[in-house]
Amino acid sequence: MKITNAAIYDIIEATKKFSNAKGKTAFVLFRVLRKLQDEIKDCDDQKNKLIQEYGKEVEGGIAIPNDDKEAYEKFMAKFTPILLYQIDVDIPQLTEEEFDSLYEVDAPNATMNDYAIIDAFLVKKPEPEKKEEKADTEPDETKEAAVE
Repeated sequence: MKITNAAIYDIIEATKKFSNAKGKTAFVLFRVLRKLQDEIKDCDDQKNKLIQEYGKEVEGGIAIPNDDKEAYEKFMAKFTPILLYQIDVDIPQLTEEEFDSLYEVDAPNATMNDYAIIDAFLVKKPEPEKKEEKADTEPDETKEAAVE
């Protein structure tokens, strides 16, 4: 599946909120979380380099100050293409039933947006039915006229 780094961040955050899931649903979510955390490492490295470049020292580290609009815009100009970059990931999918079981999980911080993200990216969707082409059963009048 091809997804953007931005979507990976969203999926990771949504998945973390269902840490109380049980059984196969929990297994799938934990595998997804582990795989995506590994996939996002390169993006995180680039983000941290850009924060080092455009940030300022604050208590506890380096950050881009909220009041430094110019630094923020420069940071975002370089980081946005990285966020929007699509990568191929192979992550397990939930069945519809497994997804539905998430409504029973004790996840007090989960929002409707979290459910929507999981549904959009982690639920196996049924293959669209291919429409069978109907064979022409009626004779083509133009062909018959040409034969006569």
